[in-house]
Amino acid sequence: MRTKPAGVPPERPGGSGSWGWSAGLVGSLAVLAGLLGGCSPSATYLGTAGQGFYYKVPKHWDTFSSTALHNLGLPTTAQASQLQAQGASYPVYANFVTGVKHLGKQGISGPHPWAFGLVMNLASTDQAGLSLSSLQDEVFNVSGASQAGALVRPLFPSKVVVKGALRGTRVAYEINAGASSLAFEQEALVNSPTNKVWVLVAGCSPSCFQAHRRLINSIISTFTVTGYGG
Repeated sequence: MRTKPAGVPPERPGGSGSWGWSAGLVGSLAVLAGLLGGCSPSATYLGTAGQGFYYKVPKHWDTFSSTALHNLGLPTTAQASQLQAQGASYPVYANFVTGVKHLGKQGISGPHPWAFGLVMNLASTDQAGLSLSSLQDEVFNVSGASQAGALVRPLFPSKVVVKGALRGTRVAYEINAGASSLAFEQEALVNSPTNKVWVLVAGCSPSCFQAHRRLINSIISTFTVTGYGG
């Protein structure tokens, strides 16, 4: 599996949009039937009570192992203690799910929809540079990809999201980078002290995204945060 889509440059370790994290423990997974309303036999509720973060995916989807997360280059909680000691931002929850056992060589740029939930505790340096517009780069460095010459196309206008004391954005992008092209939809929220960010992103290849757009949209629409964090 590829570690990242071509043309999506990494940022500093622990910062937003970081790629190449070490493998580690995925966040806690819970079946929370009824929490988001309407118990459904075709749905699995995922998330973490400790971070007040929940979302829903199709019932047959499975959580990937820490080794698979490492191969994908996605954030995990393995280095959280080390990053925290260094004064850097660190993940307190990270969980990747999809409907297949293996994504294949194309990884997240392949023909299978996936979802990734992430909660980050932000260091003071990242808090200072955080804005609603920069939330789009929390997992995939959209701004950096565009600056590096990749063709980046918004799939709908960015939407400002307000949920109680939380503020954030809902975005969708297509990053055209050859064989590693990617399309995704994301909602990200930040609390008032700007020290914690909750993110849910779902996507796959551009053609897959168009074929499964309703499913991906429905996953993002289940994004629920009940803990505002201090």
